[in-house]
Formats: sequence, C-alpha cells, structure tokens
Amino acid sequence: MKNSRYIRNNSIFDDTEHETESDNFFSEVELRRRNGNRKESSEKNGHKEGNKNGIIENSKVTGNHSSTNNSGDLNWVTRTIWTIILLSSFLVILAAGHTYSAILVLILISAVYQEVNSLKRSAEEDKRLPFFYTLRWYWLGVTLFSTGKLWWVPLIEKYRRNYYILYLIVYYHSLISYVGALFGFIAFILSLRNYTLRYQFSQFGIMILSLLLVVTQSVFMIANTYRGLIWFILPSCLVICNDIFAYIVGKIFGKTRLFRLSPKKTVEGFIGASIITIFAAIILGNVLSKSQIFICPQNELLEKPFSMWYELKCDPNPVFLQKPYNIPPFLHFIFGKEPILIPDSQFHAIAIGIFAAFVAPFGGFFASGLKRALRIKDFGSAIPGHGGITDRFDCQILIGLFTYLYIRAFIFTNPKSVSLDIVIKLAKMLPEPEIQHLISVLSSHISSQQ
Repeated sequence: MKNSRYIRNNSIFDDTEHETESDNFFSEVELRRRNGNRKESSEKNGHKEGNKNGIIENSKVTGNHSSTNNSGDLNWVTRTIWTIILLSSFLVILAAGHTYSAILVLILISAVYQEVNSLKRSAEEDKRLPFFYTLRWYWLGVTLFSTGKLWWVPLIEKYRRNYYILYLIVYYHSLISYVGALFGFIAFILSLRNYTLRYQFSQFGIMILSLLLVVTQSVFMIANTYRGLIWFILPSCLVICNDIFAYIVGKIFGKTRLFRLSPKKTVEGFIGASIITIFAAIILGNVLSKSQIFICPQNELLEKPFSMWYELKCDPNPVFLQKPYNIPPFLHFIFGKEPILIPDSQFHAIAIGIFAAFVAPFGGFFASGLKRALRIKDFGSAIPGHGGITDRFDCQILIGLFTYLYIRAFIFTNPKSVSLDIVIKLAKMLPEPEIQHLISVLSSHISSQQ
C-alpha cells in the first residue's frame, strides 16, 4: 500500500489536482487522468517486475562472476602445480645425462607430431583406412632416421667395425633414407580410395608440414645436446623464462595488445619479458660455462644415468676460457680502469638470449594463429591447466635450429674445438696401414713445426 500511495502521489496527474480543475477543461483533464492511471499501473507492474528481474539478473551476474573467479583460481592453481611438476621433471632428466635429455626431446617430438596431426583427423575415416594411420608413424620414423647424421650417426661410428650391420647403415645412410621415403610415398598412393581422396590428401599435407616444421627442426635440439648440455639448457630455459615473465608482466602491467590474434599477449609483457630474458642469459650463461658437466661434449650414444657427474671430463673449448677486455672510458666509473676477464661464451649467451626474447615468441604467435584458424582453444589436454604439449613447446622449435646454426657458425668452426677423444676414437677405427700413414703424417707435421 505504501508503494502504491507513493507512486500515485508522485504521478504526473493526481486525483486532488483533477478535482480543482475548471469544468471547461474537465474532458481534457479526465482524458489525461485516465492516461495517467494507465501509466501508474504500468509503472507499478514494471517496478515490481524490474525488481524481480533485477534481483534475478544480479544473482545471475553474481553467480557467474563468482563461478568465473572460482574457475580462474582453480585454473591458476592447477597451472602452477603442473608448472612445478614439469620443471622438476626437466631438471631430473637433465641431471641424468645427455642420452636421457635426447630421449625427452624425442618423446616431446612424437607428442607434438601426434597433436598436430590430430587437429583435422577423423576417427571415422581412419577406421576405414587403418593402414593410413600407421603410415603417419612410419613417416615419423623415416624422418628421424634421415636426420640421423645430425646426432646418432657420428656417435655410432666407433661401433661399425664390430657390427657389420652398423657399418652398412652408416655407409649407405643417405641411400637408405631415400628408399625409405620413396617406399612411404608409394604406400600412400596405394592407400588412396575414391571415397576418401580429399581427406587423405589433406592429412598427407598436414603430415608433411608437421614433419618439416616440427620434427626436422626439433631434431637439432638433440644435436645441440651432444655438443654440450649448455647448448640445450641455455636456449630451452631462456624460452621458458620469456614465456613465464611475458605472462606475469603482461598480467600486471599489460594494457596494449601486441598481437591481434592473441589478445592476452601485450606489448608491455613482451618488452618486460625480453629485458628479463637477456639478463637471465647473462647470468645463466656465466653459471653454466663454469662447469665441465655442461660444456663437455658427450661422445657416447648411450650412457648410464647420472654417470656424467663423475665420468665426463674434457679440455674446455676456447670459448669458455676467460679473456681480458679493456673497459671503455665512459664506463670507468662503474667497472674501473683495469681490464675485466670475460669468456666469449658470455657474448654467445647474450646472442641466444636476444633470439629467445624477440624471435622465439613468434613460434607461439604462429601457433595462436593456427588455433584461431581451426577455432580451437588448445592443441590438446595432455598437461592440465596448460593445454597440449604443443601449447607449451611451440617456441622451443625455432630456437633449437637457430642454436645449432649459430654454434656451428661461430663456435665449432675452429679445428681446435673438435674433441681430441673423437679424433683418437676415429683413428682407432682405421685399418692398420692407414694408421701407420697417419702416424707418419703427424710425425712430419711435428718435425716441420720445430
């Protein structure tokens, strides 16, 4: 009643006002009064319905907001827990040695390959083409074998005299690789069916692209591992560092969107993470270069777990030896006038850090664009809170190939950088007449140097 009185008294036309009007205006006032009553009635009903709807909407908004916050908090906790699990597992595998780091890379390559090939895969079509599914994995095996000269072929050289089959594999490696790829190509053609031609060719295209862009580039990470763990740990950790701090800095300071297809990536996060990554490269490069465990190459394809901690020794590569550098005059007030000792590896670490900061993220941008094109959120669900394996290791693919090309161009160009152990082991595999000839050549070289 109070509400009705309140509305009636505050309406545009009140009953008391109508009674005092002149008779000449009665008809007009009566008409206006009736219209006012109708308006009052509609306002009452609208007010009540508005209150109800407002309560309902508020409850919905509050409920949705609270559920969103709860799901966001839960996702953050899950993401953090699995980040710790992944980093811990990564450190344990690294500590186990080069072989186990290489196995880790192979597992990740297979997982990414599987996720990428599953994007447009049809289980129903695969049931009608069971051999076609097997053919995908055959091509992965052929690719890993063909790229063997980068990593496993040099490591089995010393065994080929004892095992004739290994001798044949190493000697005819290129021919075997070609025949294997040719057989896979013919097998694909023979598997074609009229009712699945479009599906088979689209899957074949995705498979070839994933082999070229993912598998082939990732294999270089294994080659880097056997040249010294530093060339695997440094780029991998810098990419992880850049990814983590791009998220943190972007979450705190991010305002300007960096990439149109990925609204969560910001300019502030990109710049902040880049600066932190370069500083991390300086610190991590300095720490890793001081331990033989990280700088010594591994000449054994297989090794016992954790054996590198007491067996791996070598003469350090010259890039890890400290050299004096004069301080520019404008920096004397900071570092003094005395030359400072810095190994060349420190500058190489900065170069890799710059690539990890400014170029490697574009692997993630490419993955974001691909997901947007396919209208998917993640490549998979293998890692709770993170998505698929591809979602976490998309940036690692670019830096693996860059690191291999970089260290080959600027570090392993000097013949002195070749391990003496490798030279001795290769010399032992020569026939006796060639060993005698090698000894005479070396003796002549030593005599000429005196």
